[in-house]
Amino acid sequence: MTKTEVHEFVLAETWRQTVVDGIPRLVERMNDISHFPEAASAALDNRLAPYGLNALKASLRLDNDIRHGRIKAPWAILVLDREYRFAGHVVGERGSANVPFAPFAGVPTPMPPDFVPGVGMIFVSEQQLLHDLAQGTSRLFQLAWAAMNRCDPRRHWLCCLEPLPHHWVTEVEANDTALFRSLRKRN
Repeated sequence: MTKTEVHEFVLAETWRQTVVDGIPRLVERMNDISHFPEAASAALDNRLAPYGLNALKASLRLDNDIRHGRIKAPWAILVLDREYRFAGHVVGERGSANVPFAPFAGVPTPMPPDFVPGVGMIFVSEQQLLHDLAQGTSRLFQLAWAAMNRCDPRRHWLCCLEPLPHHWVTEVEANDTALFRSLRKRN
């Protein structure tokens, strides 16, 4: 059985300064660059390999999503042991909070109107947000909080969670497609 692993990772900002006639004129943020240490990369590679991905591709996708404003630089990335069919659960539990998630497998292009994504990674912007989510009924967020409650809120973390309890997953996934579609209609 896979155990939960928590790894710190680096998320660096890069800036560009334009100098005209020796005078700094413009400073602009160019990019965020993530770097996963060797142990974190190995843990990611093991989870992503069945989906044709690896840690490098995940890092590039993360950098791209931050650069284009699709997600905020995360305090934590929760990486599940496999892709689950409970997007409705995540959307329902997060409420109005900004908690993006992504499947491991690619999203079809064009995306069909009835498409329901899988959940492989969840991006949590702040430690307090994970704490708040863990106060609800979600076993997923409770397990993540138990693993991460002592992680420094000023750093960035990769949390590779152990397999979720089978009985809980079965119960949550049973009606999730209908839940996701109903929540999507409301928003």
